[in-house]
Amino acid sequence: MQAGPTFDELVADQCNVITGELQIQGGLEDLTGLETLARVDGDVNGRIASDLVSLKGLENLVSIGGMLRFDQTNLVDLSELVSLEVVEGQLGFFSNFDLLRLGAPALREVGSLILLSNPFLVQLDLPSIERVGAVGFNDNNRLVDVSSLAQLQKLGNFSFSGNSIEELPVFSNLTEMGTLSIRSEPLNNLEGLEQLTSIGGLSLQQLEIANLHGLENLSAISGNLQLLFNDNLTSLAALGTVESIGGQLYIEGNALDDLAGLENVTSLGTLSVRDTSLTTLSPLDAWPSDAIKGSFSIVDNPGLKSCELTALAAHFGLPCGCSNNGSGSCP
Repeated sequence: MQAGPTFDELVADQCNVITGELQIQGGLEDLTGLETLARVDGDVNGRIASDLVSLKGLENLVSIGGMLRFDQTNLVDLSELVSLEVVEGQLGFFSNFDLLRLGAPALREVGSLILLSNPFLVQLDLPSIERVGAVGFNDNNRLVDVSSLAQLQKLGNFSFSGNSIEELPVFSNLTEMGTLSIRSEPLNNLEGLEQLTSIGGLSLQQLEIANLHGLENLSAISGNLQLLFNDNLTSLAALGTVESIGGQLYIEGNALDDLAGLENVTSLGTLSVRDTSLTTLSPLDAWPSDAIKGSFSIVDNPGLKSCELTALAAHFGLPCGCSNNGSGSCP
């Protein structure tokens, strides 16, 4: 929808429903005239709507069958979206340099919530949100407050990197979710995840956390568990109830001396340990001999004796994909 006949026709028609796409491009500062619009069956597409400063005119919009996306606009907030309840596709904001706050008080459900490179965005304010298929927050330098996601009742994958998020939402209604991936955030802990019993996967990279407190009730990881370059991470004790890891256990870097906390694992896809300060792989030696279903790879760990690794691989009936580990004799 550009400023011109198409927009004028929509205004003149006083339409309640658009069965196709509502495309917003240049030439419009707001959407005044669409106050009767309640539903868009397709996308509301504001990619490169560079003149847009307000969503005035969409106060009565309730549902969107496709995506709602704005790229490189002058929007400061979404204060006009007071009636919006459902976005079945992506709710996405990319490179909006004036956007300070993302709020939609009635929004209950979105297919995915994607925020990328909105450098002045500070806060989410979604007090009614219940269901999100996937969340991705990346490179929103000032984004601190995501606490309004706490009331979610269903969440798929949750990925965030390069923001300023110091605390996770307290997910009191979630016992399961998709993959949780966190990278380069100023988090000090994982509090807020205490109700989780199963998760699709877990990837923690370049964080300041010292332990995994918050995951004490987790029993199953259906995908990968990746712990990479968390320089203060010294303990996996919070994983003491985990029994199965369906994908890869991949540990690289960190400050772990051992793998205490993984005592109760009975099933694992593959194991990869690289460039760590580990001095033992205990308690893996107490796992069932058929626990590891795939490969066994231990590389560049000077504190681990090669002879012990060979014996451990033999315990699992697997070839030892091991190199550049420590020397020394074994009993």
